[in-house]
Amino acid sequence: MADNNILGGWKKLYEFLRTLRGEASEEIIHDIKKLESLYKQDIHLINHIIFLRRCKKHGIMPKGLQLTEFPRRFGPHEKMNKMQQHTESRLLSCMININYTKSNKVQIDITKLRSRIRSAIPSLWNWPEEEIKKKYSKTLIVFIPPFNSQKRKKLTKNDSSLGHYVYRKPTQTCQYLNFRSFHPRAHKIGVIDTLLTRAIRLSDDEHVKDEIQLTKIILMKNEYPPSLINDRLRRVEKKCLQPRPNNKKDEEVKKRIILPWTGDVTSKIASYLRNKMDLDIGYFPGPKIGSIICNAKQKLEKPRAGVYSMQCNSCPAVYIGETERDFMIRITEHQNDIRRESTTSPVAAHMIENDHQLDPNSFKLVVPEQRRFFRKFKEALHIKKLTNKINISNGVNINPIWSSTLLNFL
Repeated sequence: MADNNILGGWKKLYEFLRTLRGEASEEIIHDIKKLESLYKQDIHLINHIIFLRRCKKHGIMPKGLQLTEFPRRFGPHEKMNKMQQHTESRLLSCMININYTKSNKVQIDITKLRSRIRSAIPSLWNWPEEEIKKKYSKTLIVFIPPFNSQKRKKLTKNDSSLGHYVYRKPTQTCQYLNFRSFHPRAHKIGVIDTLLTRAIRLSDDEHVKDEIQLTKIILMKNEYPPSLINDRLRRVEKKCLQPRPNNKKDEEVKKRIILPWTGDVTSKIASYLRNKMDLDIGYFPGPKIGSIICNAKQKLEKPRAGVYSMQCNSCPAVYIGETERDFMIRITEHQNDIRRESTTSPVAAHMIENDHQLDPNSFKLVVPEQRRFFRKFKEALHIKKLTNKINISNGVNINPIWSSTLLNFL
């Protein structure tokens, strides 16, 4: 995390932790930095594993793992070629296993570090349990055990019948959208209404007051003002007492537009639009800190599929091909065919028979095309256009009456 980034650097994060909870040290900041670097390392290793597995699946050997000295030392012998291929395949599998082992070790380190940070700043995770112990009597602790407790006692009411209340997982942190965060006020009110509605509707009569009180504590710990919580509680209670309408389908749905949240300016625009037009206004906030610091989701690039070409370095002959995968994968396969002296590949046959070399600077995607039929049709047109070609096949059959006309548009 750089010192000039959107968060203001590690120094500001350290000050923020001290202000927020009163519990921060240089060791904690060091652990958070280390955690970030471990996440990056883990993503890098996972990408490596995915790349190597794809290479193995499609029979491609990465350049760094190719044993180029094999043919020079032992000569272009068939047995030596097979031995080289076998050794390279074993080497590729070995690299996958090494990266996989490293990734597992990094994930173990991440788990340990997360536990250490949790124990170092207990107030960020364990404050709900402390507040419950302070706020409630022993009776309440019976039906709401500590959040870290794995065993929960059976809940029975005074008449020995089973009761019900809001269940919270042992890993529950009770951290919700903070009231001071840069979000629309409607979103914050939505958090209050949702938690209070859940407490009222999911708890029986004997425990609903305790659940509401606990919800208030949780909201206040997320810096929601008590006056706003009490105001929303009155509205939610009134709404919960009203019967739910059954004819929702008959109601007219208002048109709704979504505005990007930029502060008070957006509120004024929304107010103006509501007065002028009969519609609802929604908001969406900007990017989250989590997505800026670490985005673990791997972004896969679209394959550069289409018609490609390559040229011989020793003569003007050109090869035209088509592929639904990335065209560089297909070119690597052609290079592997030349190295293995394959007899089924026209490119390899041309290079071996004439003792020519492939021009590495001539690889290019002539026409990007994802659709199969159009791709094959365009390949055939480009092959017909060539006078000096390596291709043995002319591609799909095209009527010569109008193919000459289409060639002018290429």
